[in-house]
Parts: sequence; C-alpha cells; structure tokens
Amino acid sequence: MSNTTDTPIRALIACGGTGGHLFPGIAIANGLRARGHEAAVVVSEKKIDEIAMRDYPDIPVFKLPAIASPPLFSPRIVPFALRFGQASWMARSIIKGFSPHAVVGMGGFTSMPVLVAGRALGLPALLHEANGIPGRANRLGERLASTMLVGWDAARSRLQHSDIRTVGTPIRQGLEQPQDLVKCGETFGLNPDKPILLVIGGSQGARGLNRLVTGSLSLLAKRLPDLQLLHLTGVDDLEEVKAAYQGSTLRHFVAAFCHDMEKAYPITNVVVARSGASTLNELATFGLPSILVPYPHAADLHQHANAEIFTDAGAALLADEDKTEPSDLVDHIVHLLEDRLAYAKMGDAMRDLAPDDSVDLICDAIEGEVAKKNA
Repeated sequence: MSNTTDTPIRALIACGGTGGHLFPGIAIANGLRARGHEAAVVVSEKKIDEIAMRDYPDIPVFKLPAIASPPLFSPRIVPFALRFGQASWMARSIIKGFSPHAVVGMGGFTSMPVLVAGRALGLPALLHEANGIPGRANRLGERLASTMLVGWDAARSRLQHSDIRTVGTPIRQGLEQPQDLVKCGETFGLNPDKPILLVIGGSQGARGLNRLVTGSLSLLAKRLPDLQLLHLTGVDDLEEVKAAYQGSTLRHFVAAFCHDMEKAYPITNVVVARSGASTLNELATFGLPSILVPYPHAADLHQHANAEIFTDAGAALLADEDKTEPSDLVDHIVHLLEDRLAYAKMGDAMRDLAPDDSVDLICDAIEGEVAKKNA
C-alpha cells in the first residue's frame, strides 16, 4: 500500500526483548520504509536481539536495558523502578535525537520507557498486543497509548482503551517467497522427500520443550525411522540438546537460532513449538499442523490462551508440558504424519488463522495518528 500522508514521517518502534516482539517490529519498520517513511527500532541488550538484527543492517537501531517487572510487593520493585526511570530517560534522549513523529511499542516492559518518554514529549503512541491475554506491561501501558492494536479479537475484552483495532501480528518478511525445496533441504542437510519435524524451542523458556523432544528420540527412531528433525533450541540449551542427539539414528539439524526460516518452513511437515503469538502467526501462514507446548511460566498463562485459540479452531494439538510424556508426544507426531485426513484438516484450519494485511493495517494506523496530531 502506498503512503497515505502528504509528507514522509519518522516512527520509532520499541520491539526488543523477545523474537515475538522483535520480528513484528522489524516488519512494521520495513513496511513504513516501503511507503517512503523513516523508521528505527529500539531493542534490548539481550543476545537474541543482537543476533536477529544482524539480518537487518539497514534499519537504524537503538538499545535500552532489558527490563523485567518483579511482583508489585517484591523487594526488587525499588531497583526495578530505578532501572525503569533510567531507561525512560535514555529513551527520551533517543527520541530527541531521532525526532520521530510517533512511537510504537510492541509489548513488554522493554517497550514501556519509549512510550513513557514519547507521551511526555507529546507524541502519538501506539501499543501492540500480540497475545490473546494482554500482558501486565500492556495493561498498564494502554493508559499511555493513543491507539491500542491487537493481534486477535480475544484480547479486546481484556483491555479498557476507547480505540482498539484488531490488526493481526506481522510475520517476519521474506517468509512467503517461493523456495526451491531441494535447496531448502540442502541448507540443513535434510531430505525434503522424507518427513521433517520442526522443533521451535523459542528465544526463552525452552528447556522443558527441548527435553521433552530429546526424551522422545529413541521412541521416534523406532516408530518413524525416516523422520528428520530440524531442532532450534534457543541459545541457552544448544550444547545440552546437541549432546542428546549424539548417537541418534535420526537425521537431524540442531542450532540455537535460524536465520533462514524462509527455507525451514516450506520443507516442514509437522511442528512442535511454544505458543508465542509471533510463532503461531508464522505457522498459520504456512498452514503447518502443530503440537503446541505452552510455556508454563508465562505471565497470566498467556501462551496457554494463545494455544487454545488454535486448538479450539482445530488448527493444532495441545501438549501441556507438565502432563505430556515423551510417549504422548510421539503418539501425536505419528498421528499427524500417518492420518492424512486429520493432517489436511488441521493445515486448512491453520491457514484460516493466518494474519491478513497486518503490516498495512498497522502502518495505516501510524499514519492516521500522525495526521490526526498535525490536523
């Protein structure tokens, strides 16, 4: 979609901390740039942000300390408040240097200092909530937002804002480009003519899922000897998972992080993943039948709520971490790979949940807020 404003604008997008915030923020930045605008991102100092941004050297990047809020009555609340104040002051300096016309927060406490500073300087502030249950940061931050953007309608009833728009959650760019399956397989040393299980451990909290999968390897080898695994572990668990695969007869590729998801998804048959909103939207775009293992310690169990949106639609199977044994996981995988009718129905249900025009809807909202302020 073309630029709907008379003059180019600048937007500052706070999207650090997790891949679920970062990749949609990058997609929005590129969407704005495609319309002739300027956009920069604010990320955290976490390693995951540094690694991911290497693929986008042309997007200006600013960094703020990663901030995680403790319980309200925790003794850590005072140090948190001091760090938050420091980050807000740093964000104010970033805003004055970049001079954006609007600020956008993609969720989490890492984005809040940018919204605080932006509003203090009189800028429109848009806040995006990707999950079905809004996080604590966004429930507090909606008071700062001129417009609330949500990925799914399920989040609307849990927010109080007067202007809430359902816009979907953007997926990372380039994923939908046609790919040569043989070359995709060669990237990971896998054969696309044989079944491939993609395991997405996530950028944080992946240990339980990783151990569930590695604990199933011997049984998988017995029941599905041709199965191949493309296992993304997250940074912290890489060595442990690599060690677990030693001696396995199953063909596999193990990495902490994948810069080539546009080559991973097309050759994947079944997915085992956490249920972060960003991951779910990518799986939906590719119509991939999935077994979802929600992160059990997520605030407000929001990953479980996300998973239920998909399981209720018949688009995925739910495997609660504390209730699922390796043998249960193997049963799910075998079922999806051997029951073609169930597999096809689940794939269709997944595609029905894919986000549509999310980047354009969000860019429209940003342009609209700037135009409203300038009117």
